[in-house]
Amino acid sequence: MQERVALATKFAARLHGENVPLYVDELSNAVGDYFAAWPERLYIIDGDGKIGYKGELGPDGYKPEEVKQWLVENVQTGKL
Repeated sequence: MQERVALATKFAARLHGENVPLYVDELSNAVGDYFAAWPERLYIIDGDGKIGYKGELGPDGYKPEEVKQWLVENVQTGKL
């Protein structure tokens, strides 16, 4: 679990999101299984607990620049 948290923290730092809240799935991968987040898929859960951003399946659909853009737009408007 520590490794997952470290990777998520590193990912947030790459997006210049020092204060970006992240959810790190438990080792059971219950959330990943529920959202079919395999092989790679990025989700952002908004302030209302709903899916604000759902990326496409990776590796081609893995687009952190889209995540960054969504975060920039929604943090500035207060939707997150």
